[in-house]
Amino acid sequence: MKTAFKITAVLILISAISVFSQVPHKISYQGVLTDIDGNALNGYYSIQFSLWDEETAGNMLWVEEQQVTVSNGNFDVYLGINNPIVLPF
Repeated sequence: MKTAFKITAVLILISAISVFSQVPHKISYQGVLTDIDGNALNGYYSIQFSLWDEETAGNMLWVEEQQVTVSNGNFDVYLGINNPIVLPF
């Protein structure tokens, strides 16, 4: 009887956890920003990020613009901060 109760309690707990778990709608992204000559840039830039369904001539699935701080060409952002990414990955 005690074993059945423990198993039932564990199953209820697992079910409750799965109900509250969610797929994150953000993606961590790091990049390098250079000028046309390959020199690393510094400063504050407005960068548009987008996801497409094909490498060329595809359909845009998601887009977002962020103000990004660039240091020695390097930047890191979380895509989906302003416009959550809701796609069937």
